[in-house]
Amino acid sequence: MSIDLHLHSTYSDGTLSPAEIVEHGRKRGLRSLSLTDHDTIAGISEGAAAAARENIEMVSGVELSVEFGEVTFHLLGYFFDHEDTGLKGKIALLQQARDERNRKILSRLQARGIDISMEEVLKFSPVGQTGRPHIAQVLKEKGVVSSMNQAFRRFLGKGACAYVSRFVYSFDEAAAFLKESGGITVLAHPAQIDPTLHRLPGLVAQLAPRGLDGLEVYYPSQSSSIRKKLKAIAKRYSMVISGGSDYHGLIRPGTDMAGGAKFWVPGEVLEGMRQKASENRHIRDDI
Repeated sequence: MSIDLHLHSTYSDGTLSPAEIVEHGRKRGLRSLSLTDHDTIAGISEGAAAAARENIEMVSGVELSVEFGEVTFHLLGYFFDHEDTGLKGKIALLQQARDERNRKILSRLQARGIDISMEEVLKFSPVGQTGRPHIAQVLKEKGVVSSMNQAFRRFLGKGACAYVSRFVYSFDEAAAFLKESGGITVLAHPAQIDPTLHRLPGLVAQLAPRGLDGLEVYYPSQSSSIRKKLKAIAKRYSMVISGGSDYHGLIRPGTDMAGGAKFWVPGEVLEGMRQKASENRHIRDDI
């Protein structure tokens, strides 16, 4: 049976609730899931409760934007204690930074004569965090743009007129607090960082001794040849491998969870991740 360890819900920028994610995963025949919402862990409890009812394993997860030198990338965290007060405090700072950014973006849009309010944006984000995808949805609904992609090209993407940067943790900081709460760290969709994989080994060589535990080898847009190369890099640095669909629901037409003929994540990768999490906890407890 397949697993899927990269999923987004309405608590970040997905269109299905955590419970709906679990139900859809059951229909896909998945035995293990991980909710990896952007910069929030608020949906994990709801997802775990739904998963328990369906006899599906729910692995705690999150996807964080982090910086390392001049490089910005996404870091996946797994197997942490989502009730850990220290972790909750770190995540709360990210939520505060997102709120401040949203207000600045709306101010820039309003200065350009676009009638948009936070109340309108929140209608698209009833739970969890609010971000640029929700602002893009309002712009589309108002007819300012014809698509989400156009909203980002014209207004919200990096370099666009309403773009505002936000606070992110350094890789070292994020790896530290994820491990302190019992978790492991995985580099998300590596081929998006470096499609040729020419520079990736050098980056991984720097990150491995600083706390990177694994690579996301199984990802829909990563070909079999890319997966083979990523497995070799992971083996070189004694890393675990992971995989997931990065499913966001209806916001990304034509995509779906793992489990079908087009995309499959073997269940055995989870055992290596579980073992690494256990090792990390032993190291933490011995310090």
